[in-house]
Amino acid sequence: MISYNQIETIPLDYLRDRIRQYLLEDAPRGDITTQGTVDEDVLAQAEISAVEPLIFCGELIVPVFFEGEYRLVIPVHDGEAVPAGQ
Repeated sequence: MISYNQIETIPLDYLRDRIRQYLLEDAPRGDITTQGTVDEDVLAQAEISAVEPLIFCGELIVPVFFEGEYRLVIPVHDGEAVPAGQ
């Protein structure tokens, strides 16, 4: 049987760097549609909800996708069950 060491933590700087790299690969010139249609000063609001029951993980990862000034509310913690629709 093959045994692997379990990774229990990922350095936040590593996460930030990798996610920025992935986003840059996905849209190397930025989000052209948003840049052309949305004023920089517009305040955006979003809500993410579960389509089906799940166990949440991502408390450290979700904030990495945001830059500048923002307010983020994550009403659950890693490992908690989230019902569909929440």
